[in-house]
Amino acid sequence: MKIKQLLILIIILCFLSDDKTIFSQEIRHNAFIAPVIRNCSILNQYAMLAGLRGGWVIDETFVIGGAYYSLLNRVNSYYAPNPAGDRFNMELSMGGLEFELVYPSEKTIHGSLVLFMGGGGLKFIPENKSNVSPYGLSFVIWEPQLNSEFNLSGCLKLNLGIGYRIIKGFDDYYNIRQSDLTGLNGIISLKIGKY
Repeated sequence: MKIKQLLILIIILCFLSDDKTIFSQEIRHNAFIAPVIRNCSILNQYAMLAGLRGGWVIDETFVIGGAYYSLLNRVNSYYAPNPAGDRFNMELSMGGLEFELVYPSEKTIHGSLVLFMGGGGLKFIPENKSNVSPYGLSFVIWEPQLNSEFNLSGCLKLNLGIGYRIIKGFDDYYNIRQSDLTGLNGIISLKIGKY
């Protein structure tokens, strides 16, 4: 009985509705690419990551894209398990998907909310080229991010933001804890693309 009532309701609503649709305007599609610099702390040391992000912009409001970042400066570690106490240089890279909500994009200064989620890896390389082999770890990353976006021109947008990097996916490895990699990021990027 309930199914018949539901079908009758749907048929009535179809006949009562006008020709307009929820998405009555034509949806616009664009794209951008952006170099990015991220400043943060890793293993209690200053770290700078550089990378590139890009995205498909839907109706100037929603972005589906990807990003890749790599550590630029040297971060040293004594965390490596070795009897000689060798110092290691750390390499870090991460990449994944990004989802962004931009509102209101037509204003000169507006905001955006980004969710970056993906994976990454750490590699520790002996600094003194000892007989100790390099070793690595992998992890999962989630990072919510809040940006202020400045429309510089029709195809350039400056983003200044702050994010919080959440690292999961590995248990404490010797003295390296997930909290050594988790933390705040200061972010600057320049979007290149017309939307």
